[in-house]
Amino acid sequence: MSDDICGLRGFASGLAAAALLALMLTCASARAANVAVCAGTESVDYTPALKLATQSGTIANSDAFTCTSNDPGAASGTTANAFPASYSCLGPLGEIGDEGQQTIAWADATTSVIDAALFTDNAVGGQYTFITTGTVTAGKFAGATATETVVLPTLSALQCLTTGIGHVSGPLTMTIAGA
Repeated sequence: MSDDICGLRGFASGLAAAALLALMLTCASARAANVAVCAGTESVDYTPALKLATQSGTIANSDAFTCTSNDPGAASGTTANAFPASYSCLGPLGEIGDEGQQTIAWADATTSVIDAALFTDNAVGGQYTFITTGTVTAGKFAGATATETVVLPTLSALQCLTTGIGHVSGPLTMTIAGA
C-alpha cells in the first residue's frame, strides 16, 4: 500500500510540476507581448521660418511622451532628429522628412529603432495630422509594430505673410504592439 501512496505522491508531484511549468510559460508569454501606449507632445522647428513661398531649410523634430507599458523601462521616451527639406505654409509641414529610421530613447537608457514604412499626411481645417507606421527593428520591443499620430495646429496666415513661423507643436500618441 505504501507503493500506491508513493505512486500517487509521484503523480501529484508530477502534476504540480507540470502546472507550475504551464504557469511559468503563460507568464513568460504574457511578458513577451510588447505593449506601450504613449501620449505626449511633438515640437517642430523650421530654419528658416515657414513662409508662403516654398524654401529649403532644416526641420528639427523632437518628441517627449509618457507611456503605459508592460515594460517599466518604457515609462517615458524621447526622440530627436533634424533633416533638410523644402517646405512652405501652403504645403505639408515637412513631417514627411521623418521617413526612414526614428530612434526612441527610453527612461531606462535603452532604445528602440523604428523603420517607418507608411506615412499619411492629412490637412483638415488647417490642422495637419501625420500618421506614421513602422516596425521596431532593434532594441526594446524589437519585432513590434509602432504607430504614431501627430496633430499640428492651424497655421497663422498673417504670420506666414510676415515674420514666418519658426515653431509649431502639438499632441502625439504612439502605440507599440506585437511580437
